[in-house]
This record gives sequence, structure tokens and C-alpha cells, in this order.
Amino acid sequence: MTALLELRHVDKRFGGVHATRDVSFTVDEGEILGVIGPNGAGKSTLFELVSGFVNPDSGEILHAGRPIHRLSPSAVSRRGVVRTFQKLRPFPDLTCLENVMIGALVGERRTSRARQTADAALHRVGLEHRRDVHARGLSTGQRKRLEVARALATGARLLLLDEVTGGVDPGARQQLVDLVRGLNAEGVSIVLIEHDMRVMESLAHRVLALHLGRVLTLGPPADVIADERVRQAYLGGQA
Repeated sequence: MTALLELRHVDKRFGGVHATRDVSFTVDEGEILGVIGPNGAGKSTLFELVSGFVNPDSGEILHAGRPIHRLSPSAVSRRGVVRTFQKLRPFPDLTCLENVMIGALVGERRTSRARQTADAALHRVGLEHRRDVHARGLSTGQRKRLEVARALATGARLLLLDEVTGGVDPGARQQLVDLVRGLNAEGVSIVLIEHDMRVMESLAHRVLALHLGRVLTLGPPADVIADERVRQAYLGGQA
């Protein structure tokens, strides 16, 4: 069976910095794959490579068996692979509906259809009641859900979520965890960068641990988090 996403021996340098080194892994249809690692481990570079914002120096990135590593971000998005960002980027003077319509227009030229798609995406993330509110009036948790809605409106079947639960209160965090779990139950595959190990254990089917741009280990969350190499590299050896 062809993996939904496959990286084969992907290398990327920025000047003298080796951001990813011989990275290989797969994401299966319907999977939530977690990605952990400290600052500088290569997590964000990994998302930029998969989403087309940077090209690898060597190696291949395949979506459903087709190469995407030389495509533009918009072309990757049209293939159904869309990322969110740790630093939220809504248009503050546009309404929630208008923000999400920008995503919908990636795959739909007709404004009326894009509006319907955006409305449906807002409903999926629980923001239908904020439809006509300007983005500047949203809480951090709501802005994170707006970012997910905009990604969903493109028709994405593989979401790359960067710190989707970061920087929010416990109630909003649980809402976001429930949202990710619900989207996955609907058939959306997800790659998730996350620092909160409780969230990772709750959501991920497998976890990929990165260290200095290399894959340190890959496996079930409990096994990866208990791995002594991971404890030393990411948790400072603390329980």
C-alpha cells in the first residue's frame, strides 16, 4: 500500500547549518504522526520542506506516490497538503469568513462556492458563531481554530499542524485536542509538531523524534517518550 506521505533520505542545508540529515519516514492514510524535538532539531524545516516553502538539497518527498519536493507551496496545497504556522497569520481586518475564504479560493474560483466551503470549514472547527467577527477580535485559541479552518477550506487531506495547542489556556487546549481528534476521525491525516507530551500521548498514533536534523527514533508515543535517548535529548533526562 502506498503511503500518503513519504520522505526518502531528505537533506537540507542553510549555509553551514545542516537542518535535516538523511530524514526518511512515512505517514499512512488516517494517521496522526507526532514530531518532537528541541529548538534546532529540524521540525519547522521539515514542515517547510513538505509544504514546498523550501526545496531539499537531496532526497525525495512523495505524496500518494507522486513527487512534490519541487512544487511551489500553492501547488502542494492543491495536492491536498497544507500547513498551519506556529506564529498565527490571520488578516486582522477581515472577518473570520473572509479569512477562511482565502483558503477556499485555492481550489474554487467561484466566490459563491468558496463562501459555502468557508462556512462549512468554520462549522467544522466550531467558529460558525464568529463568522462575521473580525479576526482581531478573536482569542488565541479561536485564532488557532481559524487557521485550521483556512487550511481545511483548501480541501486538505493531510494537515501539518505546528504547535496547534501552544500558548492557550487549558480549556482552549482541550478544545483544540478534541478538534484534531475529530478531524482525524473524519479521515484527515495529520502531522503534528507539539511540545506538550501529554497532548502528544493523547493524539499521536506514532511519534517521530528529531535530534540535530536526524531521526532519532520513531514509534508508539509511550515507547518514544520512554526512550533514554529521547529523555536525554529532549527532556533533559527528567521523568
